[in-house]
Amino acid sequence: SDSHSHLQSMERHMKEMEEKLKREESELSVQRQNSERAVRLLEMTKSLSNTQKIDDLFASVMSKAENLLNADRATLFLLDKKKKQLWSRVSTGVDPIRIPMDTGIVGQCVMHNKPLRVDDAYKCQFFNQDVDRKTGYKTKTVLVMPVRSSSGEVIGALQVINKQETEGLGSITFDDNDELMLESLCDHIAVAVEHCEKGDATKKEHMEGMSRLQALQDQLALAEQRELDVKNDQSRADFMMKLTQSLSGSLKIDDIIKQVCAQTKKLLGAERVTLFVMERDGRTLFTRVTEGKDTIRVPVDKGIVGETVRLKQTVVIADAYEDPRFNRSVDLRTGFRTKAVLSIPVLSALGEVVGVLQSVNKLDGSEFVDSDVKVAQQFAMQVGMSVANSLAHGESEAEMQKNLQLMNQMSAELEFLKL
Repeated sequence: SDSHSHLQSMERHMKEMEEKLKREESELSVQRQNSERAVRLLEMTKSLSNTQKIDDLFASVMSKAENLLNADRATLFLLDKKKKQLWSRVSTGVDPIRIPMDTGIVGQCVMHNKPLRVDDAYKCQFFNQDVDRKTGYKTKTVLVMPVRSSSGEVIGALQVINKQETEGLGSITFDDNDELMLESLCDHIAVAVEHCEKGDATKKEHMEGMSRLQALQDQLALAEQRELDVKNDQSRADFMMKLTQSLSGSLKIDDIIKQVCAQTKKLLGAERVTLFVMERDGRTLFTRVTEGKDTIRVPVDKGIVGETVRLKQTVVIADAYEDPRFNRSVDLRTGFRTKAVLSIPVLSALGEVVGVLQSVNKLDGSEFVDSDVKVAQQFAMQVGMSVANSLAHGESEAEMQKNLQLMNQMSAELEFLKL
């Protein structure tokens, strides 16, 4: 009897334990689901935030392009191959539209992969008057340029319409200089479109596209300020030519800098090499060339990068986690473990800090040594000449050619040393 009672007591206790365990498992499952939902929600929020940033950058670039070309309206059309349509990714002064890919002047541009310049739209056989009829707008002059991928394939078109007459400048039709500048703009925009608009774009590709757009926006903003000094047709022609050359050259230099960064990383045996560039406000640096996924922005008075700017000197650290200047927030966010750090100021010809070149973690687990410092300093000295002008502020054709030669030379030298 006692043993039977004891057995029943144990059974009740076991059932209570099982029920408690089920409740705890149920609660844990709910917590896990809530946690997963929170993570998904956070990712969606970040994605929407990035999408908004990209939209804002595209809109800003188009607005500035419109102003620089003295156009009344500008539209970036992208090609939807599956639907055989062109859709307006960004448009000023008109609602978003979709049209068959072979319709109108923009359709001819896309179908034949060549620019079109029209002085009187209503005399052009390709012009589709439907939009004008619906809106009451009167299209006169048109300039449209294909947007081509890195392989030369047409992925869209950039169209500006109705050249505006400016006081002191007689031309009210688009000219050769307008066409050259629009072509250069399309080269920049194509990089951003390829990185941001494809359905399977990675986070890194999105950030790269945003970075390209941000750099283009900065150049165009400065160009808008300089254009105020233009007094006549000839000076405007000179201005447009220099701007076009600067836009074209900055893409070339950007690519060369990336190549040299990759070669420097191999030469130093480093896990990562990152180029931080000073914002125009002088208060923040951002990653222009980075091995990570995200663009990182760093206040000039924070962390090892900030210390490098403040001292205007090379900073070498054996273990970042033992240095009070190191900011662990990026590591905590990304899961990366920073150990050895080599941080070098990038100076302009005037001796101003325009960036920081930072190498992280020797692949063999050792520290950075004097020979590493010399290689990185040499690169920082060369890249500083380009960063000071090309990546942020624009430059003359002579400066552009000089910097391209220097960067190509540096690239070749590092390639030789790597062998």
